[in-house]
Amino acid sequence: MSDRSDRPRGTLVYLVTPRRELVMMLRDEGGTHCWPGYWAVLGGKPEDGESALMTARRETREEAGVDIPDLTETEVEPYEKGMTPPHVFWALWDGTTADLVKGEEGQALALIPVDDVAGMKVPPHIAHYLPQVLARMAST
Repeated sequence: MSDRSDRPRGTLVYLVTPRRELVMMLRDEGGTHCWPGYWAVLGGKPEDGESALMTARRETREEAGVDIPDLTETEVEPYEKGMTPPHVFWALWDGTTADLVKGEEGQALALIPVDDVAGMKVPPHIAHYLPQVLARMAST
């Protein structure tokens, strides 16, 4: 297991519709992006001076063309034991595929039924956090 303590914590954004669909992006193939060719939630690394919330809002605008003012950060159990998890945010978003505007990153954006995510090519940490996020959403 590598020591990542010198790297900033990433930010993940789980946007879920009232129809139980998750906004997901098909990652670019190749290049320097992590998880090429996988479906992932929105998110990324902070830019200089950004808070985790600022990062989540910026990445959501850049990657999907939507502005979500009411993101909620939630605690999650780490995917890797002993490691600090990313900042994980969620929001209930009543949008449609037509509302999504793909930014410069990624091959495609889609609304994926949350029950279908487990059968997709998804980074394991994204799948690991999804039930935790859905449970937090259900309890609010």
